[in-house]
Amino acid sequence: MKLSKNNFFNVLGGLLLAATLLVGCGDDDSGPTPSGALNANAGPDQLVSVGDAVVLDGSGSTDIDGDPFTFQWQIISSPAGSTAALSNPTSPAPGFTPDVVGPYTIELTIANEKGNSADEVTISVEEAIAPEEIGGTHNTALTLVNRVSNPRKPDYIASTNVNMGADLIIEPGVKIVFGSNVALNIGSSGAILAEGTASEPIVMTGTTESNGFWKGVGVFSSDVRNVMDFVEVYYGGSTEYGVGLYASFNVGVENGDKLKVTNCTIGQSSEYGLFVENGGELTGFANNTFENNGGIPLAIDANNMTQMDANSSFTGNGTQYVELLGSTLSLGTESVWRAFADGTPYWATGNIRVESGLKVNEGVVVEFGSDLAMPIIGTGYIIAKGTASNRVKFLGKAGVAGSWRGVQIFTNDTKNEFDYVEIAHGGSNVPSAGLYELANLSIENGDRAKVTNTIIRDGNGYGLYVENGGALEAFANNEFKNNSGVAMALDANQVHQLDGATTFTNNGDNSVEVLSSTMEHGATEVTWVALSNQTPYFLSGNVDIESGLVVNAGANFEAGTDVRITVSGDGYLSVEGAAANKVNFSGKTKASGAWRGIGFFTNDVRNLINHAVIRHGGSADLGIGLYARFNVGVENGDQLTVTNSTISDSAGYGIFAETGSTLTASGNTFSNNTSGNTN
Repeated sequence: MKLSKNNFFNVLGGLLLAATLLVGCGDDDSGPTPSGALNANAGPDQLVSVGDAVVLDGSGSTDIDGDPFTFQWQIISSPAGSTAALSNPTSPAPGFTPDVVGPYTIELTIANEKGNSADEVTISVEEAIAPEEIGGTHNTALTLVNRVSNPRKPDYIASTNVNMGADLIIEPGVKIVFGSNVALNIGSSGAILAEGTASEPIVMTGTTESNGFWKGVGVFSSDVRNVMDFVEVYYGGSTEYGVGLYASFNVGVENGDKLKVTNCTIGQSSEYGLFVENGGELTGFANNTFENNGGIPLAIDANNMTQMDANSSFTGNGTQYVELLGSTLSLGTESVWRAFADGTPYWATGNIRVESGLKVNEGVVVEFGSDLAMPIIGTGYIIAKGTASNRVKFLGKAGVAGSWRGVQIFTNDTKNEFDYVEIAHGGSNVPSAGLYELANLSIENGDRAKVTNTIIRDGNGYGLYVENGGALEAFANNEFKNNSGVAMALDANQVHQLDGATTFTNNGDNSVEVLSSTMEHGATEVTWVALSNQTPYFLSGNVDIESGLVVNAGANFEAGTDVRITVSGDGYLSVEGAAANKVNFSGKTKASGAWRGIGFFTNDVRNLINHAVIRHGGSADLGIGLYARFNVGVENGDQLTVTNSTISDSAGYGIFAETGSTLTASGNTFSNNTSGNTN
């Protein structure tokens, strides 16, 4: 049904406008005011209803010198029959109650010894119109029009629930007030088309302006036309909504249903401002304002994150986060997560599974609740790219090590990238599903990611854990600090990706762990660099070198208990230290026999140890054809050159050269080798 405007008030509004244009207001000074020393300002014109209490405002009046002045107000014209009178006419803000429809012209005069100044204000008074009741069930289209020209007055009232089984069309300027605990339900056969304008917004509020007074708007419709544009919604959230929406809010969208929300102000709810259930869809979202809600202003799932815009703002809410509900990102197209210009962070209250493409823009901050995780899985990938001054951040909400599980990479997509990112507080529990170590960031066997310019800190366990067989596609200029365990771990095939600029500070074990593995790069020679601040490589398991490896000057290696390094197959090892910058190999426990040592099983002329310090080997026979204890051993038929090096503290020989091997040695120093310097 169509609720039509009152034509009388259209005519009256035109007459009032004409009267206003003829009479005018402001700058109507009179009297001998020298050089504009006094300037009266009677305030803005007002539109009110009969019986409204009107307060005038002369506070904008001024004296150029800041001297005091007096106020004198008077009604100079009023509708016939009016007996309205001003209260406190000598105050800056007198009042009166209009009793007849029509225009009231009121003059303010200010005066002091310099003279006086006057200004006029027009109060246009219309008949009080009672709001029309719309409570009940509507199975035919309902159009709500702007019945009352005064935007402060309600056009409609809902004393009982409004249940829409058809279109609800709300025109610009409409104000609806809802009774206590009353709801507006947009049913599965219904739709809401609430489209105001910047100058004539639609308003939905309670008959009493108190947080949580009415129930709110519940959208249970998947109609793609559902829209709220330039709508203001206040004071909802009286109780949990129910009927599939188990939260208290101003506006809620059920799983499987849709709503576009743009240019809206949503405030003063008891809890949520806008609650979009996991599986609900925002078909549009932009330029919204969330203010003074009692709880979280906005809750959405991962698939709606791509709708978030920089310009929406969040002010004075009980919890200043946008809640990211536990959910799976599965859009099939690349989703973009954007930061809010006001810096509002996201709070993940459930696990976030990324099963399709995700790009995270600079400045996005996601804080994860207790023991939650963010796995990148299936056909998903993540491109998290911040800037030096505006990083992407994945943090634990509690702000302490081990408050969430961290980020896990379970995909082999070459787009996986972390650049100018900060990851902190992970390691609450093992991610499982193929990754069994506590870490801030983990990469599974067979999967890959780039990690550059990134801070990985305050984790429980590893900072970064790259499982044996996982790949670092790029690695540079990172920072590892305050992780409780080893700073990072990876296998021998990934060590060549490391750089000398990455820093390692105050980690529980301030080293880079090289997992038990075989290095195999075919015909490609790789280089292992010296890490910053003499940070050591920690060989936690046996390392077999089956392709070419150069170790740069200044590199430090600490081997775990009974661990060995072997050079075999098509491999060679060139340790290229310098007189003032040796390469160091030692046991992690710094005691004779802490590890097995280095065994050479190839006849490559590039096998070289120059300017190195090798200590603490000989924990047991190396085996694999070298049945002796030593720091360095060469098998029958193979060769090695050792020069300018210190070989000491072996539980067996310093150097063991099996009969039939070729050992070239010069300029070396030996000490404290149990079985002798050489055999």
